[in-house]
Amino acid sequence: MSKNFLLVHGAWQGAWVWNKIQPKLTAEGHTVKAIDLPGSGDDQTSVAAVSLDVYARKIIDAASLLSAQGKVTLVGHSMGGAAITLAASLAPELFEKLIYVCAILPQNGESVAILGEQSQKLGTEGPVAQPLLDKGVLALVPEKIAPTFLNDYTESDVDTLLAQFKPQPIQPLMETVTLTEGFLNLPKAYIVCTKDLAISPKLQQQMAEKANVGTIYTLDAGHEPFFSQVEKLSEFLLKA
Repeated sequence: MSKNFLLVHGAWQGAWVWNKIQPKLTAEGHTVKAIDLPGSGDDQTSVAAVSLDVYARKIIDAASLLSAQGKVTLVGHSMGGAAITLAASLAPELFEKLIYVCAILPQNGESVAILGEQSQKLGTEGPVAQPLLDKGVLALVPEKIAPTFLNDYTESDVDTLLAQFKPQPIQPLMETVTLTEGFLNLPKAYIVCTKDLAISPKLQQQMAEKANVGTIYTLDAGHEPFFSQVEKLSEFLLKA
């Protein structure tokens, strides 16, 4: 049965991260759309106008277009997990299922920043970034990107990937999520990445369990499985 996939990226990244996954899902007969969140990738939204709610509204708008063909399977990576959580809380009727890929899955009153602190307490240092408060962004320390995000990736295009990371607006990371009954009732799956150095794999498991996620997969990958484990991640997304 054909599905409608909407793919949402994480912090510092863009729709480009899904470039190797989209053809895999499309080849199986599914409709697939990846979006740039506001202020990320090629999106030119001003940092001052970016918030978690603005992220959610962009997702809802994209899902509304896709939903003309049926309900949407919403996939979120990393920080994008918070964005898809809010979107599904605001418009649960659009979605068939939520899939979290080593992603933030907040409870009521939690934010990306709060869960990032919990990740550090569990022994994962996470992304190394400098706050540029006058610009309202967090900028990754260049030499720390590959060791944190691409620790299990050995292909020759690493420099090309690294060049596409951009400063991340701070505001959406600080804002908390309020869950709705509609969100709580949606089926969910979670893909825990066991080599992740950005978000603690222990925290990933804990977040999935707290959210009563019905299906939890384990992937032997770092934080960017859409590069290092293309076949296996595609398989999990199709199974989920």
